[in-house]
Amino acid sequence: MSGRIFKGDPGIGSPDKPVNRRDKNVRSRPVTAARFFLYFLDVLNVWRRVRSQRNGGADVVIFDRYIYDELANLPLQRAFTRRMISFLSRIIPKPDIAYVIDAEPLAARQRKPEYPLEFIRENREAYLTLSRLIKGIQVIGPLPVESTEQKVKEVFAEYFCSQPGNHKTATHAVTPSAH
Repeated sequence: MSGRIFKGDPGIGSPDKPVNRRDKNVRSRPVTAARFFLYFLDVLNVWRRVRSQRNGGADVVIFDRYIYDELANLPLQRAFTRRMISFLSRIIPKPDIAYVIDAEPLAARQRKPEYPLEFIRENREAYLTLSRLIKGIQVIGPLPVESTEQKVKEVFAEYFCSQPGNHKTATHAVTPSAH
C-alpha cells in the first residue's frame, strides 16, 4: 500500500538490483504528523494486547518488532518529537528486555537492499538515539551472527537470573532442559 501512496518500487530487490522503496524513509511533515497519530493508536493497541496477555496468565510475551521500531522512523532531532516519545514511553508497557541489534550500514544494505545507503545510516543513528531516549534498550554492537546470538543469550540470562526467586544458573536460562 505505501508503494502506491508514496510512489515507490514494489518488492525488496537484491544487492545487484536494488529497488527504491518509499515508506519509512518518507519524512515530510504531513507524513510525520500522520505517523504521530498512528503510532499513538499503536501504543494503545500494544498496551491493550500486553494487558490481555498478562490477565490471561502469560508468563512471557515476545514481540519481534515493538513500538520502538516505529518511533525510530520519526525525526528524533526535533524537540517536539523527543517530547512525544517521552510521553509515549510513559504509556508503552515496558519490556523486560529490548534489544537493538546494530549493524554496519554496508552489511545492512546487503541484507536490505531496498533502502538507499544514506537512509540506512540515518536509520541506524535513529535507533542508537532512541536507545538513549528510552531507558532499558540494550544495544548489541555490530558482530558476526554467532557472536550476536551469544550476546542476546547472555543479556537474557543475566536478566532471567536476576529475577527474585529464580535460582537457576545462566546456563539453565538459555539452554533447553534435557528433561
